[in-house]
Amino acid sequence: MTTFGRNGYIGGLALAAAGVTALSACSGSTSSTPTTSGATKVPGGIGSIPAPGTSSGKAATITWAQMTGSEPNWIFPIPTSASNSVSNVFTFEWMLWRPVYWTINGVTAEVYPPMSIGNTPVYSNGDKTVSVTLKNWKWSDGSPVTANDLLFDIDLIKAGVREAPSNWSGYVPGHFPDNLVSTSEPSPSTLVMNFSSSVNPGWFTNNYLGQGPLIPLPAQTWAKTSATGPIVTNWNTDPAVATKIFNFLTAQAKDVSTYATNPLWQTVDGPYKLSAYNATTGAYTLVPNT
Repeated sequence: MTTFGRNGYIGGLALAAAGVTALSACSGSTSSTPTTSGATKVPGGIGSIPAPGTSSGKAATITWAQMTGSEPNWIFPIPTSASNSVSNVFTFEWMLWRPVYWTINGVTAEVYPPMSIGNTPVYSNGDKTVSVTLKNWKWSDGSPVTANDLLFDIDLIKAGVREAPSNWSGYVPGHFPDNLVSTSEPSPSTLVMNFSSSVNPGWFTNNYLGQGPLIPLPAQTWAKTSATGPIVTNWNTDPAVATKIFNFLTAQAKDVSTYATNPLWQTVDGPYKLSAYNATTGAYTLVPNT
């Protein structure tokens, strides 16, 4: 069972395609009521989170049952081909680290600005250039979420793919990040990406900026090559350094027994922090990131 703390937004998860299975075991769903159409309505299951009565619009405590074999076992927000699952991404990592755009609005699949950490993306140059400006968002340590944090994620994805395509579940040869020609940061909050050919704005916004592949990562605490090593800043100019950082973070993610105690995973920008994780059962507790 998974206990979610108060005051964290959880809205969109109910609409994730595979999330229906994950949500079906919510403790608030105590009965099923047939409708006139013959369908089954599960009170509190789909489209009614937060539950009635939470007038603040934020979630109350939820106890979440995990099916056997669906326990989260990957915390690093660059999922491998083997670890890409609803249990790891939608209902675990996204609670701790936010995609640039939240692409589910209640029961509608669309960008939902109040839960997005970026302003509307700007496409130009025949849709070969994408500019993303982040809102005034903060990491849990108080530092701002910056364009450099988004670039850090991109460079780690590049590093992982260079070693093995399976290191990033979203990799398709010739597409991102292969087609990314250059980047620039005209301001601390804006990242400009230039591609070798036009991208489809709706598709790119939803599938890359909104479905999790591009997630700002806390470079100020994660840009290191060992647990005791210093923070490094040349990961963007030295691919070998980016590779060492990627391998370090990957190794840390494989140690599930330390998920709740490893200080790396405590620097978050999502609504929750991980406070407990049982490596045997997969049960975990998320508390508000306040």
